Amino acid sequence: MLQLRFVGTEKPPVWLVDENYIIGAGAGCHIQLADPSIKPRHAQLSVRDEVLSISP
Repeated sequence: MLQLRFVGTEKPPVWLVDENYIIGAGAGCHIQLADPSIKPRHAQLSVRDEVLSISP
């Protein structure tokens, strides 16, 4: 099982147990990031057989 860790922050790690995660600044995102350069729906993480991929 994969885990996403946030370096240099108090944000807790996220265990990647589902197949897809939306990353962004929006309230409905699985992983929210607060930064002016982050779009409301910025990227999607996909997990397949312990392999992680990211797409816009």
